[in-house]
Amino acid sequence: PTAGTKKAKFVEVAALLVLVNPENNEAFTITTGGTVTEITDTDFPPKQTPAIPLAFGAVSMDGYLFVLGTNGRIYNSDNLNAAAWTALDFIDAEREPDGGVYIGKHHDNIVAYGVSTIEFFYDAGNAAGSPLNRRQDVSYNIGCSSGESVWEEGDRSFFVGVNYSGAFSVYMLAAFQINAVSNPTLDSFLTQAIQRDGYSAVGSGFTAQGHTYYLLTLYLTPTDIVPAITLCFDALTGLWSQ
Repeated sequence: PTAGTKKAKFVEVAALLVLVNPENNEAFTITTGGTVTEITDTDFPPKQTPAIPLAFGAVSMDGYLFVLGTNGRIYNSDNLNAAAWTALDFIDAEREPDGGVYIGKHHDNIVAYGVSTIEFFYDAGNAAGSPLNRRQDVSYNIGCSSGESVWEEGDRSFFVGVNYSGAFSVYMLAAFQINAVSNPTLDSFLTQAIQRDGYSAVGSGFTAQGHTYYLLTLYLTPTDIVPAITLCFDALTGLWSQ
């Protein structure tokens, strides 16, 4: 794998571990014996002509590997074979022509985060093309500022989102509902730091003693991540700290 500083994603498909590296637009399968093989199928998005860059994230569901292109399309591998891809196996996340930012899993659904929208898809078992259909009953006109800010904890996800006016907030996705968990002071700080001053935000977290903590680290230098500040949200108490 090519060296980098951005988030990669590991998922398990059938008997293989798959490493998806969106920073360098590459993915690898890893066997239980430790053999690492790059996915080179010419229908895999980064290997197409022209190449389609990958958004952050990846999902393993029902035997398929799903990835999101920055063009807003969700691509899937052949069933039970993460290394094999077919040209027409994709579906567009196109409520808005906003492009893809992150793909994740939520309650056995695929969730596609775009620049200005969030959409959900379910496995409809389609015989041709993508197995997915778009859910018509739920979607949001909130975008994800960066796929790096997303942290998934079971069926909950935390991320830095942006609304139509361009204001940044921290959101939690739970039970298909999106709620802002940041306060106006923090929203103003994030909007200025990310939009005006050019900081990047990377999300992580952990659970301990009944508390779930979302950690949001801001950094400025893209080639050498040196934290400028890390903010901590306690999902149990709703409190923020530095």
